[in-house]
Amino acid sequence: MKDISHTKKIFFGALTFSIVSLGLYGLLFWEIRTKGQEISSLRVEADTDVKKDGTLRAAKASLVKNKELIERMDSYFISRDGVVAFIEELEKLGKDTGVLLSIGSVSAENDSKMKDDFKETLRIRLEASGPWANLFYFLSILESLPYRAQVDQMTVSLLGASDKLSFGSELGPRLQGKEEIWKGTFELTILKLK
Repeated sequence: MKDISHTKKIFFGALTFSIVSLGLYGLLFWEIRTKGQEISSLRVEADTDVKKDGTLRAAKASLVKNKELIERMDSYFISRDGVVAFIEELEKLGKDTGVLLSIGSVSAENDSKMKDDFKETLRIRLEASGPWANLFYFLSILESLPYRAQVDQMTVSLLGASDKLSFGSELGPRLQGKEEIWKGTFELTILKLK
């Protein structure tokens, strides 16, 4: 009987050892599986980061390569802080063309259709007065500004005329009276960077 109890001890010892070994093997397997999943997700993140880095490097290289073109395109817009300089440029144009210029209103508006757009609309109302030729010259320069500009509305009127206007008469060109002055009102829309 002693042999049977000794055999039972060996059996229970082997069984206990097997259960403990299986438990440790299961814990080890679980830990390896968890670490493998973490490594896999880190590898995916690293691949994504490498792709983003490659894209950013390509974008930076493109910006450097196309710097001149980008600067030329930016010149079609008024810069973020360039409204005052633009108004001063308009006033200088008025003086250079010989018209008396006054700025009626200035407003900046976002386009409601494009909320995340990089530009906004700058609306300017100008009033200019002077001889017809000067007023016409000012308008032609205004339309040919190097910005993305558009004349939305224009009104030109003659003040102080004593006779009728007759364009294309057989009497020759009309002479301007001393008290006559042409007055123009222009509404401009210009794109401005936000």
